[in-house]
Amino acid sequence: MNVGEVLKKSWDIIWKFKVLWIFGLLASCGRSGVGGGGGGGQNFNFRNNPGNFSNQNPFPRLQPFLNRLQNFLAQIPVWVYVLIVLAVLIWIVIVIFISTIGRIGLVRGAWLADEGADHLSFGQLWEEGLHYFWRIFLLDLLFLIIGIAIAVILIVPAALITAATFGIGLICLIPLICLLIPISWFITVLLEQSIVAILGENRGVVDGLSRAWNVIKDNFGPMIVMALIILIGNLILGIIIALPALIILIPLMGGIMGGLATGSPRIFGSGVMVAIILLICVYGPIAYFLESIVQTYIGTVWTLTFRRLTQPAVPQPAAYPPAGYGTGQPTVS
Repeated sequence: MNVGEVLKKSWDIIWKFKVLWIFGLLASCGRSGVGGGGGGGQNFNFRNNPGNFSNQNPFPRLQPFLNRLQNFLAQIPVWVYVLIVLAVLIWIVIVIFISTIGRIGLVRGAWLADEGADHLSFGQLWEEGLHYFWRIFLLDLLFLIIGIAIAVILIVPAALITAATFGIGLICLIPLICLLIPISWFITVLLEQSIVAILGENRGVVDGLSRAWNVIKDNFGPMIVMALIILIGNLILGIIIALPALIILIPLMGGIMGGLATGSPRIFGSGVMVAIILLICVYGPIAYFLESIVQTYIGTVWTLTFRRLTQPAVPQPAAYPPAGYGTGQPTVS
């Protein structure tokens, strides 16, 4: 496999068929983590709890602010929290659907473009996404279950060993923790190639997974090279894209430090508000667009990698022999 040809052809494809950018945007939705935490049962009233934290509150001026926050949360009706939970669940379902359609449209579009398609329409690729949706969804669900099982098998014993040895056993687990990096890396490659196998060769979930495993096993060297290129390139581009966001966080840090020093919620809130506006309204869309372009390119690279490793090269037409060759007649130069 010619790595340089794959990288160049992938860029040519996404530059010619910019409809793939849209599906890259959709696919990037599923790469953003959605998380949250709660502390509804915690008591922030350090001052009125002399048995615990009366002498341990490092920021006593924040106590009124924390008390008001606690009282505000306690006054919210239960049905509001229920609605919030339902809204989050609906949002997760929408994100899963959109990101899955995006990944399917991206891979199918890259596959068709590499086959020589002259035009790719949004409607065509959207229909492809609907057709293959449940296969890719079940594949993602399978990998999620595998990931949870691996985490339980490894993390639970590690936590027990750490607790039993008062943290000393954690040192012995460092090699195991380091081993998780290439394992997760390999699982990612297997997932990407399984998606391409299912979408490119119209296979089922198990059949596509088996096909991807055989392709990786038989072409381990080229896969490692391509995975390293993608990993390093994605890391470098991610750092470049994130640099402006770090600069934008300066008002946030200033607000936090000012609020902690003076105990003024106004200063704290002002810094947070400025940082949120800049991140979400100004640089957020730009960073999201740039990241989606990177993911579009990476998805195309994985698609072409699979094709180059599984499909025989197209034979070049043989050159015609010069006139008179093999007949004893003089050749025409």
